[in-house]
Amino acid sequence: MTKMTLTILAFLAVVSCTWAQAPLPIRADAGSFFHELTLVDADSTRTRYRQAVSPVQVSTPIWRGTLTVSSAFMYVEQEVNEVSADAWGLLDTEVSGDWTLPFAKLTGFAVLPTGKNRLNGADSTLVSAFYRNDLNFPVRAFGEGFDYGGAITVAHQRGHLGGSIGFAYTARGAYEPFDSVGEYHPGDEATFAGGLNYAQSSWTMNVDVAGTFLFTDRLDGLVVFQNGKQVVTRAGFHYENPGVSLSLEATEIFRFKDRRLSLTGPSTGLLLFGNRNRNDFRASAHLSWNPLPALCVFGAADLKTISDTADVDGNVIEPSGRVYGYGGGLTLQIGATEHLDLGVTRFDGWVEDGARDLEGWNLRINFRLLF
Repeated sequence: MTKMTLTILAFLAVVSCTWAQAPLPIRADAGSFFHELTLVDADSTRTRYRQAVSPVQVSTPIWRGTLTVSSAFMYVEQEVNEVSADAWGLLDTEVSGDWTLPFAKLTGFAVLPTGKNRLNGADSTLVSAFYRNDLNFPVRAFGEGFDYGGAITVAHQRGHLGGSIGFAYTARGAYEPFDSVGEYHPGDEATFAGGLNYAQSSWTMNVDVAGTFLFTDRLDGLVVFQNGKQVVTRAGFHYENPGVSLSLEATEIFRFKDRRLSLTGPSTGLLLFGNRNRNDFRASAHLSWNPLPALCVFGAADLKTISDTADVDGNVIEPSGRVYGYGGGLTLQIGATEHLDLGVTRFDGWVEDGARDLEGWNLRINFRLLF
């Protein structure tokens, strides 16, 4: 559901501090993050994954809104017992816009397939690890097809109580992910969402619910798979005063059963429910402090836990996992229009039903220029 470039920018933005200033015409962001995870087996075999991404984003005001163009370069590496393999390339480029109207906000985007796809055998084996949900890599693919879509959100605030409803649609384009696979066309996505918030002078509570329907995936024109419907429930609390802010958030992602193409028996050629439900729970806390007018220091912690997925016979397809993250950083205003963000996060946990321990780091640096 989350677009690739938004994930990149979320990691770079180190989400922390805003500065009181008049809006400026153009904003440019450039930076890098380094993400490393190590899986440790019971016999102490270590498998290490490294991901380095350098995104660039430029935003400029347009009529009633903002136009943004963003892309990135990525390098990935896998090392097992001191034997390594790597891959690198440009990621897809996203052009997006948002427009604010009375009681409504419109957004639209197009993802241009400038990234690397049609991976060879060696690259596809390496990159497949980055698709895993339990490992939680910031970027999971070099490139996909031409995607486009948009959303409309309507909101209203009356006194302390506010509400919003929205609809979004993403049309997914076809592409060839690997040399050995034909033309893959992922299914489109349609999302309905609604939320309530209650605000006082310095704090806000909110509850949001979103439901997503995912259409069928096709391979060389043949329907082969359909992701299960998803329901996302999120509750949050935010407190802010001139020097300190605190945010707490909990999210539950409930995935209904997928449907897979049957290749045997009397059901050959039919899409059957092929696995039982899977839950994905996440929680986070973020605290920031402004000891000086040009300096913000912040700390953050998060948790992600997923249950396993099994087929109709009870065989585990995707095992359970749990990952903890904790760290901090700072945002420094180094000039009238320049900001520098630095952040570090430590990861610990386990994956594959506890068969392998997990440890890792994420290092981030971002430079923002307003002019």
